[in-house]
Amino acid sequence: MDDRQGLAPFGAHGLTLREQMHALIGGFSLSTARARSGEPMTNRTVQNLTPFVPAKDFVLSARFYRDCGFGEVASIEKAVRFERNGYGFWLQDYYVEDWAGSFMLCLYVDNLNAWWSHIKAMSFDEAYGSTARVLAEPHSQEGGLMMQFSDPSGVLWHIRQDCSGAGMIGNLSGSMRTYVRTNKFRVSPRV
Repeated sequence: MDDRQGLAPFGAHGLTLREQMHALIGGFSLSTARARSGEPMTNRTVQNLTPFVPAKDFVLSARFYRDCGFGEVASIEKAVRFERNGYGFWLQDYYVEDWAGSFMLCLYVDNLNAWWSHIKAMSFDEAYGSTARVLAEPHSQEGGLMMQFSDPSGVLWHIRQDCSGAGMIGNLSGSMRTYVRTNKFRVSPRV
């Protein structure tokens, strides 16, 4: 398996799941992790991780994100940085249908009901010509509340409020959560 494709089945790279997770969280390839598997990950603090979101109609998508409550904080040729409460992404004037249709973001919030009220009031069909869609109203899922919508380019957004009190572990899928608890693997910002 190519390192760029993500996690392989346990042990496929000669690394434990923990070592694979360290490599991915630490921002270097699994081949580099193999070479450094005994080396502690010091001085590798992550300050931010910023996706570049595709836009089929850049002007429409920019309006959509402003309407969602994100503010424009920077711009370069063919891209605008949107943020809310210090978290954000770059919206780029670039579009590949297969990529946009497979692109997902998850926004963790304190009050899903407030976000749902705002999204409903935006009237997606009327405001964006049926290009943006609510895909799932708020519902319970894996110890939290979740809703989904797609932006005008088809990018999938998950909006999630964690209600489990389990923090990051509560956000993992069922099988990964079971593995984490069984093997006493700590998910922590300090790796």
